[in-house]
Amino acid sequence: MFSKKEFLWTFSERVVTLIGGMAVLKILAVGLSIEEYGYYALVTSICALVIMLPFGSLLQGVSRYVSIYKENPLKYNKFVKSTLELFFLISAFYILLAVIIRYSSS
Repeated sequence: MFSKKEFLWTFSERVVTLIGGMAVLKILAVGLSIEEYGYYALVTSICALVIMLPFGSLLQGVSRYVSIYKENPLKYNKFVKSTLELFFLISAFYILLAVIIRYSSS
């Protein structure tokens, strides 16, 4: 089970992240115009969505199966290779999509 020390570290990290996020949000809200803040919010939302969709679930699967395949070096190497290929494929797709969007809007 979880120890009290582990719980305190996790809780402290969450509190610091929350306070830091609120401080950054306040600084940006005061320092940026309404239009600039709108662009900032739009870009961060799109980035979060783009990163969260493929990489969030993929990383959960990787962390689950690494411990299983670690005992069998052949399966482990194959798993790592295919995972890296998938990461590069998704990244290449996003880069290609960004280039297409960039040059189609010109």
